[in-house]
Amino acid sequence: MADRQELLDMVEQYRTGLKQVKKTKDPLKWADIQNNLAVRLRQLAEEGDRELFREAEVACRKALGIYNRTRNPARWADAWVNMGNILYGKGHMGDDEAALAKASEAYEHALEVYTLENDRDTWSRLMSNVAMARGRRAVMVGSAEAYLATARTLRSMLTVITHDVQPDWWASLNYSLADALLMSQQFGGCDVELLAEASEALENCLSLWTREELPLNWAQARQAQGGVALTLGQAMNDADRLREAERAYADALEAYRTEDVPGADMQAERMLKQVRELLGAF
Repeated sequence: MADRQELLDMVEQYRTGLKQVKKTKDPLKWADIQNNLAVRLRQLAEEGDRELFREAEVACRKALGIYNRTRNPARWADAWVNMGNILYGKGHMGDDEAALAKASEAYEHALEVYTLENDRDTWSRLMSNVAMARGRRAVMVGSAEAYLATARTLRSMLTVITHDVQPDWWASLNYSLADALLMSQQFGGCDVELLAEASEALENCLSLWTREELPLNWAQARQAQGGVALTLGQAMNDADRLREAERAYADALEAYRTEDVPGADMQAERMLKQVRELLGAF
């Protein structure tokens, strides 16, 4: 990636180009310059000049005002990807949930062109972007529906990303799905079917994430299993479920301490204490 001065130079070149190329005479070239300008402004904004996200968005929208879904499908789709990147950066860096929601919509526009059938790799990448934007928004909004929207995107990806072809990515997607489903239940609900789906997804992770080879991934999955068992145990007043949670949190805690992961061990220890207090009531 270009350094800051190179980005500033490119921005200046594109601005000069816009003075020379008229929208009325060469609209497509004018739109290309606007889109390229938007890319460089976004990159500068991501380096700390956050006010440039707004200017980048304006430039990208100008390009989208020229590009046509039918006549210029690749340009149109790539500009929507650019818009998604701008809005994601704006939302992520500025804690702006509305921008994150618009980012996922922008990526979905691009997916009208980059479909699973005609470009599997780009479809997968863009779906990852949608999931990332929705996941970040879910954390910000803190609602069951926001987490379930993330889960729906991840489910779609898992119809394509398979254990046989992309095992590492498959395991990571399963973990993200389990996390989204579990978080959706932290608002007073207990959907047994969704929690069973989360449990299955975590078992998928652990079929690849072993204690010996990937101890931290293994610990995270075991801690998530503890969360599933705890949620079910509390909702059903089920001591057996709570004992499952106790074992899972104890496993995670041991791994975190062995691998010396500051902070993670404290969280696991806190959850283990909570489970043991609940078990003390039986």
